[in-house]
Amino acid sequence: WIIQYAEGFNDRTNEKSSFYSPTNLPWVTKQYDIMNRMFDAAERNGMKLIVGLYPGDYSKEDTTKPEQYEFLVERNKQVFDELFALWGNHPSLAGWYITEEFHDGSYPVGWQQEPALSMLANYLQTVAAYVKSKSPKEVCIAPALWRGMPADLCGKWFGKIFAQTPDIDVLYLRKAAICFNLTDMRGISEQISITLNDSVYIFEPGMDGR
Repeated sequence: WIIQYAEGFNDRTNEKSSFYSPTNLPWVTKQYDIMNRMFDAAERNGMKLIVGLYPGDYSKEDTTKPEQYEFLVERNKQVFDELFALWGNHPSLAGWYITEEFHDGSYPVGWQQEPALSMLANYLQTVAAYVKSKSPKEVCIAPALWRGMPADLCGKWFGKIFAQTPDIDVLYLRKAAICFNLTDMRGISEQISITLNDSVYIFEPGMDGR
């Protein structure tokens, strides 16, 4: 199971809720023990959890400005440090999830061209490398695919990102990725494993999901 966010996705409001306790993060105004209870339940039932970090968002105006990436890096580091202290050695912990979903499109802004592409890759690698410096567990991402370009071009685009992110281990495909022939995904990267993360959508290689 993936816990998508460790905090409420309300980055642009004054109220910020944490889904775990305790937390000493200065921006959190409310904290709940939801994740604490999820880990207890997972251990009782032999389940594994992948834990999402800070629920931030990319710039909706300019993906070439470094300030938002720097902000997200620091927030993710601080959230990860608390989560690792709580559950880094928990038997039910399976991995970590960088929550910000990017895409191959260009609306309202995107990362199709440089320098935005490499700035995105550098952000992902910076967070993943920090996680890997303390935890041996897998680091996962789940972007939205096939919004902006055909499958073959999208595969090449992702290849450029993965060439710069050696500490990203798993790419989970979201629902936006199901409208294509899954055989096109072969060879998108030898570095990562690829999984469909919405089990209600089941496609075998060679099936056309359009």
